Amino acid sequence: MHSKDIRINAWIKEQRDYTIIENELRNKLVSKTYQLDYNNHSHRKISPKRIGCGQIAGHVANIRKNIFPWDSTLKTDLKVYPVLVVADNRLLSLGLPRLLQSWYAECLQNEGLDKSLEYPLILMSPLTLIKYASLFHKYGFEKYFNEYYKSLESQPVDMISTLNNQISFDQYMSQYPFKLETFGEEIITELMADRDNQ
Repeated sequence: MHSKDIRINAWIKEQRDYTIIENELRNKLVSKTYQLDYNNHSHRKISPKRIGCGQIAGHVANIRKNIFPWDSTLKTDLKVYPVLVVADNRLLSLGLPRLLQSWYAECLQNEGLDKSLEYPLILMSPLTLIKYASLFHKYGFEKYFNEYYKSLESQPVDMISTLNNQISFDQYMSQYPFKLETFGEEIITELMADRDNQ
């Protein structure tokens, strides 16, 4: 599981150019190739650095090659569920999960891995981790990840199923009820504030 706290800068959003926004997302979630020059509203090129799903693909490749630096005892055929936790849940809108899965598949290929043998990237917010912590604790992440993957495999036949085929993991998990009263007052306040911002 990898976590990213990213923001799209206002002057980029003001451009209303999806190519610029997509490049910015790629720079923040796949491979950092430039930094913003805030004074000149431009980009300054830097040496490429894998981040987000690019970094996750690198970790998966290291596991498959038996060179994962943090645990050399992992089996190379281990099930790896790639999860990217994005702090700003507004980024989980329709389309971004599919776009990131596409970028992740590209990163796997760049690492020399067969993308068809790896699980797709799961994009979620910390809010989902908090809301469904008791379910994850009771049944494990694997159950819900596999259900989510199965829901994405269905072939769209109409507009509704096309939209359902592009939902984020957060949206998928919203089918499971949770009780606010099981959370502490501090978490309830945070959840309600986040809800008001949507």
